[in-house]
Amino acid sequence: MNKIKKYALLLFLVLFLLTGCVSARQEAKIIDSGQKNEDQSLNEDAKGDLTGRAEAGERVIVMSKATGKAEAVLVDVGSEVKQGQTLLQLDSRELQAGIDAARATVDNANVSYKYALDNEQRARKLKDEGAMSIADYDNGYASVLERAESAVNLAQASLQKAQLAYNDCTITAPLEGTITECNVEAGELVSPQVKAFTIVNLNQIKIELLVNEKKINSLKTGQKCEVTLAALPGQVFSGSIADISDAMNAASKAYPVQITVENPNHVIKDGMFAKVNLSAGQKITGGEE
Repeated sequence: MNKIKKYALLLFLVLFLLTGCVSARQEAKIIDSGQKNEDQSLNEDAKGDLTGRAEAGERVIVMSKATGKAEAVLVDVGSEVKQGQTLLQLDSRELQAGIDAARATVDNANVSYKYALDNEQRARKLKDEGAMSIADYDNGYASVLERAESAVNLAQASLQKAQLAYNDCTITAPLEGTITECNVEAGELVSPQVKAFTIVNLNQIKIELLVNEKKINSLKTGQKCEVTLAALPGQVFSGSIADISDAMNAASKAYPVQITVENPNHVIKDGMFAKVNLSAGQKITGGEE
């Protein structure tokens, strides 16, 4: 019985010591990991490359200024468009009728103005000769001409407004790029609240990185860097630092840095996962100096 108690006590001591060693190792691992994270950027991998998402250099949401029925949708997702190209045509028949009516009003106003001008010129001659009083001239002719001139200006403004409304029925691309979203179909009612299209320009790609305070001052605007993408294995792209923020990101406690990469063949797509080697750029810069 005494031997059993001794063996049990010995086993308990061994287990206690083993548990203490494991805990000490875990604590040391946590401390070491914490120190490592302080030295690394939040988006830095084990090789020291910084990671981010590739984004289109330009992105614009196209919305209609007018409310109307979609008569023709001329592009779809994936369509390559030029600046000024027509994307959507709204039914403009009613607005065209409004333009015709406004033009008729302008024509009538011009006729009335010409008649008033002829009368005013005759009356002015009589006034100058003393055959008409100034009061009669002012009340019967000069004031009529002024009203006729105002009517012409008002009619022309109404015509211009009708023309602008008509032009708003044709929605065009504000920039060259690729259609990535198309939320309109022919026959649907379109309003200014509808996000009709999204266009991205992939000629240049931007990548935002987060760099910690220990490394931020070693970077310079214009500095070259190497960019690789998981979706394009074996290809290395040349990038450059376009912008270095002077303000720390409150959430990440790091500084945003924007990288740009020329992408004339559009092989880099919006949203691809990218890795950026800033050290390669520092070596290149040092060699040039």
